[in-house]
Amino acid sequence: MKFITPFLFLLSFFHAITAGEITVSTTASKSLVPNYLEWSLQIKSIKPSLDESQAEVVEQLNALIKVLDELNIAAEDRAMQHFLHGKNMVYDNKARKQVQDGFYSSRNLQFKLRDTKAYTTVLKKLLVLDEVTIQRVNFKSSHVEATKESLLIEALKASKIKGEKMANALDMSLGKPLLINEGLHYNPKSYQLSHSDAFAARTSSLSEDNSTALQAIQVDVSVTVVYETTGK
Repeated sequence: MKFITPFLFLLSFFHAITAGEITVSTTASKSLVPNYLEWSLQIKSIKPSLDESQAEVVEQLNALIKVLDELNIAAEDRAMQHFLHGKNMVYDNKARKQVQDGFYSSRNLQFKLRDTKAYTTVLKKLLVLDEVTIQRVNFKSSHVEATKESLLIEALKASKIKGEKMANALDMSLGKPLLINEGLHYNPKSYQLSHSDAFAARTSSLSEDNSTALQAIQVDVSVTVVYETTGK
């Protein structure tokens, strides 16, 4: 598995000068290697009766919990979500209207996989459960907040350096900051299960070490600072 070396760059992309003030905008960015995967699952059953559909969901949920226990997924890394049930409505082409076709029950669940190399093992175990659908797998990092704080400091330092250069060029002195605005852009990568992966996992042709490639997570922080300026 290839690991991406985190990198950092600073970019000053905007500045403005008004009487007695200088506005400087800078950004700081860093790439993080995901250190856990967040799986979103749905259990859904459609049966002739509501009792049957609910019983099927409970059975599949118990089987899923057993799998999570086998994978040593800690209780605090699991989260039960929506439980829905009702009439299963489908479109009847002949009648040209929605008609009832049994009853549905569904339950959503999320869990965190902290061993990112165990992706294939988890995938194979989940695909054995017929009523369990893998909705998405998000690449996450537990270092986002700490990274945000360090990037904010870097961006502020770059802003001051840039402001001093601008003020010196105009034969002025940079004063105290009058206003600071910050922004954060953090977009965790999402992996959608492909048909080829699902087929390979079901037929056991997917090797245990064939884990999905971890995509880098980009964290961007921007700051806009308005500085007071005075003549030299």
